[in-house]
Amino acid sequence: MQQRYPAFDQASVHQHSAYLNSVRAFNFKLTDEIPFAPEHDSSIKYRINVKLSDLQKISLLNSPQIQSYDLVCAIISSDEELKRASEYPVDLFRIQSHINLKYALATQCIQNQGAIELSTAQIDLDFFNNGHNVTTVSRRRNVVLSNSDSNPEELFVFGKAFFGLKKASIVNAWRRTWRSALVRKAKAKGMEAVWQEVKVV
Repeated sequence: MQQRYPAFDQASVHQHSAYLNSVRAFNFKLTDEIPFAPEHDSSIKYRINVKLSDLQKISLLNSPQIQSYDLVCAIISSDEELKRASEYPVDLFRIQSHINLKYALATQCIQNQGAIELSTAQIDLDFFNNGHNVTTVSRRRNVVLSNSDSNPEELFVFGKAFFGLKKASIVNAWRRTWRSALVRKAKAKGMEAVWQEVKVV
């Protein structure tokens, strides 16, 4: 299933918006037989969302199959999953439950690489009532906002209204994420990353 995710630095002429990549997402559990990413040209990015269904198999996050994807995302449902997954080369930690980002755990987990992904669909009153606050998110460089169903401009409005985030902050957070992902994938292949900056229109 093809979905759109913010990828502001790798704009594709095939998209209606210069702010979005053509990103095809694959969803797997760690217990599944996960294939290598399909061969593709640079106009399409392949993202893998991995549900940590069995922490005993978490080392599979470092497998050649998972590392072959352009963007590796671990689906996080608990503090323990976040802590364990952060020990492996992961680009995104998508929060599925209300983990308290106020505390040091989230900061420690993303120091080396990776970013916390917050979907706008999951941010509601419970999000704030469970210990999150505006400054916690807005001051963190390694937090990215996403909403695969919305217009990028709506995402910018949301980020400004809820967290006081400027458009440039949201764009730059995704730029860092994609740059980190490129380096991670190149390392997995034993290659050197080559970065091509694409100007946002």
